[in-house]
Amino acid sequence: FSMRILAISIVLLLTTVSPWEEGEWKPKQFRDMEIRVVIKCQIPHSSKFPFDITLIEANRGRSAIFNPDREVAKKVKAKFLDVIYLKGMMEPEIDQVLEPYLLISHKCNMNNQLVEGCHTLPKNDGWTDVFPPPYFNDAGTINVDELEPCPA
Repeated sequence: FSMRILAISIVLLLTTVSPWEEGEWKPKQFRDMEIRVVIKCQIPHSSKFPFDITLIEANRGRSAIFNPDREVAKKVKAKFLDVIYLKGMMEPEIDQVLEPYLLISHKCNMNNQLVEGCHTLPKNDGWTDVFPPPYFNDAGTINVDELEPCPA
């Protein structure tokens, strides 16, 4: 299926099906939040060197859609697998709608193993707006050994 069509569908859902009576949804204040990211990688056996899992950068708009960094993925021979969304970024009603899309997934160029774990992004204290991009303190990389078991 087309990632572009799926992303457009979610944007339309967020902008047209509002759970609030006033006909508009108000974003949460994320200034003091910690955002937990789930990283899941299927790693082929062809590689012989370590691989840093690359986080994606938030979409430069006021939707809950996140865009994979396809240039980085291309350089490290990673393949983008799933639509991206970080749980907790929106109101609970929207979180529930986007529940199937809460994984950051890449095919990672390392050993033939499945890497899955959680990592907490740093807080961003420099925001001037209630809902500005980026939602977290810069996109970056997480080493595989930095991942922690996800809470039950």
